[in-house]
Amino acid sequence: MKLAFALVHQGRASSALREVDRAVPSLGARARGQRAVILYHLGRLDDAFADYQSAERALRRGGDKLALQRRP
Repeated sequence: MKLAFALVHQGRASSALREVDRAVPSLGARARGQRAVILYHLGRLDDAFADYQSAERALRRGGDKLALQRRP
């Protein structure tokens, strides 16, 4: 996830999205939240909103209060 964050800040959001898409199956809701940020930077607002909602639901179900607080 750190790599994806760095890629976004370098202006390489498409590369970041590829990295996050590989991580989503194993990292779950936290990766989906990061994916939402990247989609936002790519201007894909509807997709970003859907991923934010999906991540939030999963984090709430899992009781991951720390990740919920870290969300942008």
